[in-house]
Amino acid sequence: MVGSFLCPTPAAWAAHPADLDAGKEAYVANCARCHGDLGDGKGPDAQRMIPRPRDFTTGTYKFRTTASGTPPTDEDLFHTISYGLAGTRMLGWEGLNEETRHNLVAYIKGLSPKFTESAPQPVDIGKDPGKKADLARGKQLYADLGCAACHGALGRANGPSAAALVDDWNQPARPANFAHKWTLRAGGEPKEIVTRLATGVDGTPMPSYIDAVPVEDLWHLAYYLHSIQEETEWGWALRPQQATALPSEPADPAWNKVPQRDVKLWSNLYADGAVVSTNVYWAKIQALSDGNEIVFRIGWDDPTQSKESPADQLAVVFAPEASDAWEVGSLQSWPAADSPALDVWLWSSTANQIRQATTVGFDLPASSPTLPAQAVYEEGRWWLTFKKQLQPGSVTPMALVAWDGGNQEIARKRSVSSWIDLTEERRNDSR
Repeated sequence: MVGSFLCPTPAAWAAHPADLDAGKEAYVANCARCHGDLGDGKGPDAQRMIPRPRDFTTGTYKFRTTASGTPPTDEDLFHTISYGLAGTRMLGWEGLNEETRHNLVAYIKGLSPKFTESAPQPVDIGKDPGKKADLARGKQLYADLGCAACHGALGRANGPSAAALVDDWNQPARPANFAHKWTLRAGGEPKEIVTRLATGVDGTPMPSYIDAVPVEDLWHLAYYLHSIQEETEWGWALRPQQATALPSEPADPAWNKVPQRDVKLWSNLYADGAVVSTNVYWAKIQALSDGNEIVFRIGWDDPTQSKESPADQLAVVFAPEASDAWEVGSLQSWPAADSPALDVWLWSSTANQIRQATTVGFDLPASSPTLPAQAVYEEGRWWLTFKKQLQPGSVTPMALVAWDGGNQEIARKRSVSSWIDLTEERRNDSR
């Protein structure tokens, strides 16, 4: 298990029985708002979350070290309570002392009869091969086991079956994006990945492969999936790298040496009290400047390529003044009453071009100029390049807005990033 401390051992728990009354008190104070007073996953905040909070009454848990269909161990529950689940609203509760978390484990188990009807069956994941892992063998297994049908050829969650997947609660069950370690809910290290392969993810279409291939092969597959994870550079500022020549194609090798800025996108749109699901949650921005122009390359994962209406779209928005960005706040709610005009660069997959206007809203005037741009779609990811005149000496707030047409995303059904500061500097030719 990952983390800075070890879970209490079964022997330690047996020597110190849990206090169920204290567990209930901790549950009501910290868990019921999402998971519900009855543990049925129907707390007052539940509809505002994707994925929905766990229904404890069924005894079905996705992330375990036990065989599919059997309950998790106490250590599994303690670990999830302590560290949370990446990419969800389930936070880690390390701030609660160990005894309180121990009491929570016991109380949560009491919400389902499954823990008394059957016992956990830990899965033997064998020995970690370490540097002896065979990545080529793992890649072949990825193909042989049909992983690409859901996860895509490059592991970007864009397989042909991905869009139709639902879980046991009839909620969308998006496959894991193996390129994004930070979204893997139970961890992205080889041991954590092989555990998921061996146990499956109960309640979802992800099965257990423990009986499908030898456990040694699961380790090779886990190391292959670990090898395709991409490095990220999160931050709130972007400084274009200086260059003498500016590439115009997204596939130009020059981009391989350009620093990137990774940004998260999300939707806070609600309908009938429930959060609306959008598909774009990450983008990568790179920028080069020759002292007169800036060329941007932006990549974002979109599981479905849509060239028809509704189209895939990306808006790159620049605020003329820093105060404008503060006034707008989230671009999810822009435009609102008395919203300032912003510099909007709107790309659409239907024409594969950018239109630009300083305007209020994303419905750009028909007279808006069309500017050169290049975009390609590669295995679940769009890459877009375009140029912008440099505004020397300024710090310009910029943000991204994305629509996945394949998910019927239009208008306010969109994903937005936070504002980041673009530093625009003129190159010093005297150096």
